[in-house]
Amino acid sequence: MNEENYELIRKPFQFLTRRSYHIANIYDGFYKCYNPQMDGVRDENLDFWKKIENLTLRHIFTAEYLEKSIYPNNYLDANLVVIEENRICIHQEMGMILLHILINKMKDGIEAFTTLMRKIKANYKDYIKVDDHERIFTMKVYRYDEFLVEFANIPDYRFIFHLFFKAKTELITLSWQNEAEIKIYRIDEMIKRLKDFNFENIPV
Repeated sequence: MNEENYELIRKPFQFLTRRSYHIANIYDGFYKCYNPQMDGVRDENLDFWKKIENLTLRHIFTAEYLEKSIYPNNYLDANLVVIEENRICIHQEMGMILLHILINKMKDGIEAFTTLMRKIKANYKDYIKVDDHERIFTMKVYRYDEFLVEFANIPDYRFIFHLFFKAKTELITLSWQNEAEIKIYRIDEMIKRLKDFNFENIPV
């Protein structure tokens, strides 16, 4: 993935997940509606929303997944984006969808990342602490830095690190004890969930 492709999806995703935007916007049914002058829905971002405005959740999810879902038909048939003169409304599922689009585009690198974390845990005693169910890996930052060369060899690692640590996903967080907390279980679950999406229908 290159910078342009990453930013194309990352910017709309972060717009939807920034808490500072939540105050001034209006919920309308399945949608959150925004003033068309807001950064996240104008200029090149508006071009992005126009690419997917005629899609519905039926385009996004596989038939197998929809057969098992409990969503009502009107929810599944609602356009993901509704562009009006005075507002732009975005389906409440879009943040989750955009995150999985990014995960899918960087799947090989993300799997290499989790493999490396498990390799470090197995081969370097006491470098990584885990919770009772091994859902969270905790590692001192200076220990993490010891493996920067190996991390740098992972495909798309720069974008993966940005998405996990800086893009409000909270998949990697920094504790008060200067420890990196990697939500390995959540990352694994998102990889597993990719099978529920029909990415061929998504034009981004």
